[in-house]
Amino acid sequence: LGDIYVRPRRRWITLTGTTSDPMFAFSEGDQQYLAHHLAEAFSRVKPSEWVAFYLAHTQGPDVTEITSGAFFAQNGYLHLLIANYRYVVTVPLLQQQIRDRPLRPKGESFYEFVPQVKQSVATERTWNLPKPLMAEFRELLVEVDELFSPVAGTRPEGAPSNATTTNSGEPVTPLEERLRTLDRLRSQGLITEEE
Repeated sequence: LGDIYVRPRRRWITLTGTTSDPMFAFSEGDQQYLAHHLAEAFSRVKPSEWVAFYLAHTQGPDVTEITSGAFFAQNGYLHLLIANYRYVVTVPLLQQQIRDRPLRPKGESFYEFVPQVKQSVATERTWNLPKPLMAEFRELLVEVDELFSPVAGTRPEGAPSNATTTNSGEPVTPLEERLRTLDRLRSQGLITEEE
């Protein structure tokens, strides 16, 4: 979640002072909240199921900023599908509609993903989800192998293909790799200490 970046979407008419610098898609608080709940949800879902989410932040009296979408795994990728991103709502009924149907965009998106290493972006055309005219889904694909890969390292000449090394060049056993990966996932809040 900390490696997901967005920027204001390029438009035909550019406003003065508009920056295109990438920024975190999710605040630190949202990252912690989503990490906890996504880990829990993904431990229960079937491989073909999606995990939908809805984030709402009060910006002032009767003003709420909403982000909604879904995560799912398919064909070696973790997909992040955003239906509404920082969508400002002033009508409680509209907020409830998005909460009830987080995968239905309410309008045009003004942000776009900025892909990082092992990430790519697609405009949704496959999922047959209902959407208003001019609205489109933004989809980020993250190679799953990158998320769950063992500790990075180079393999010394002659070492078996299932062995890796630490930065100091010492061999790492498969058990050590798994433990380090689990420790990293725990420190990122993706799994609990018990898990």
